[in-house]
Amino acid sequence: MKLKAKDKIVISVCSLILLSSIIFLYVDFHTISDDPEGKEKQGFITFKYKVAQRKLSSKMVWENVEQMLPIYSLDSVRTDELSEAIVTLNNGIKIELDPDSMFVLNMQDKKLLIQIEKGSFYISTNGISKAEIKFNKANVQLENGQIKLTEKDDQLEVGLEKGKAKLEIGDSRKDIIEKEYFIIDTKNKDIKKTISIFNNLKPDHNTRVFTESVKQEIEFSFDTNLVSNFEIEFSKYISFKEIFFAEKLKTKKINLSFSEGIIYWRIKSNTGSDSVYSKINKFRVLRNIPTQLISPKNKEIIGSNIGAFAVNFFWTKKDLAIQYKLEISEQEDFRTLLHEKTLTRNSILIDLREGKYFWRVESSNNLAGSNQYSEKFQFAIKNLKENKESKTVSSEEFDEPAESTKDYRTSDIANFKKQNIVQLNKPFIVYPKNNSVIDMNKLDFIRFRWGQVAGAKSYQVKLENQNSETIFESSLTTTEFTFKELEKLDVGFFIFTIEAFPGDETLKAVSNSSRFTISLGVEPAPPEIISKGKKE
Repeated sequence: MKLKAKDKIVISVCSLILLSSIIFLYVDFHTISDDPEGKEKQGFITFKYKVAQRKLSSKMVWENVEQMLPIYSLDSVRTDELSEAIVTLNNGIKIELDPDSMFVLNMQDKKLLIQIEKGSFYISTNGISKAEIKFNKANVQLENGQIKLTEKDDQLEVGLEKGKAKLEIGDSRKDIIEKEYFIIDTKNKDIKKTISIFNNLKPDHNTRVFTESVKQEIEFSFDTNLVSNFEIEFSKYISFKEIFFAEKLKTKKINLSFSEGIIYWRIKSNTGSDSVYSKINKFRVLRNIPTQLISPKNKEIIGSNIGAFAVNFFWTKKDLAIQYKLEISEQEDFRTLLHEKTLTRNSILIDLREGKYFWRVESSNNLAGSNQYSEKFQFAIKNLKENKESKTVSSEEFDEPAESTKDYRTSDIANFKKQNIVQLNKPFIVYPKNNSVIDMNKLDFIRFRWGQVAGAKSYQVKLENQNSETIFESSLTTTEFTFKELEKLDVGFFIFTIEAFPGDETLKAVSNSSRFTISLGVEPAPPEIISKGKKE
């Protein structure tokens, strides 16, 4: 069939519109949103565990977010299953999202409104501001306190942990006080008080436990007038659709050991054919491993031809950290600091004269108890011109009394463009670490990272599978790359190799490798029973 000229024009126009729409959606999906012009920042995502996403009011798709990403009016924030996030508003209000939760932030008449869409939340004020919360047609006003809110079908479960709150739905209104729990029925426009026979559940709801170990011991306890037949249950889900561990109790206390993760727990009492449950509390165990210092290495001797050096301080990043504080001192106890720098990045270049130094890094977050110091390293800067007989210095020198340092001019350091590298260091692989396991169940890429090698001009990276087949190989000048071709990967172990090539022909290339395993999700292991407490 021969098309008419008019038909050809119509088909061409439709094809052009379709192509433009596809390009727009592709760009919208793959571009990280810039700050909206003319809109005021209302707060920031100050913490996220695993997957949290934001959707701007002007965007059509959700984007994964990192800590300290700004939030604007009409923005939506949500968490994935087994994930959580904290949004801190400018007025001090904190909104903690449980797994699989979502809210919209809305500015109305110069008041911020928190619109709950789904999930569970823990909202707290700073003692000055008030929180205005809405779910369907229900309204909650929180004043100087902390409140737990859980959406379930057409109901909103409300538990006031501290302060004062007002509940409203239709013609129903209720003032509530600390430790009172209510259910707002948005379908029937009713407010009902709930009474639990279990009280003083410990650990408190939303407790965070930081540990450097693989597992952390936690004590669970409660009060009740019931005599026996108690059972403690644990689940990854607030609905308890799956219970991964349960233990019968002879007393009102038990000690258990848990690995990292977000866990819900409750007490169950079997009285005849009926079961009575306590309220549901949540806790999470967070692995908090100290930042690892990369450069300069411990007891490293840095050679200089002018008696001064621009030292590149570099350390590993931490998922929990939002900033780092670098401390440099001539004393091992850091009682006097030569330099104290607060940074959001994990490296900085600092000019130092000849001498011996100690350095360490403190990682910090807005979460109480998460701040942590690294171990301390010591290093020395040596003037090679004063040591013509030998350009290598023994590390035994660190055991001797400190040498006197010589004066230097700032202009000398500014003119010192090429660092005198005595030896090219082996690349430090930041991620994935050797013998680590990557759960790809919630990931759509792997970001390989390594420490910058002083004197290196480029890096050759290679990814091989367990059959020694090359999956990816490339030459890079950066210290990271993102691998998105997940269809080339399978469950099993892989080897990542990086080789640093020097800019100086007198130095040799050096390499390092890490072996890691890819999995597709692992159920939480049952906790270890430490003790069941003393009989009461």
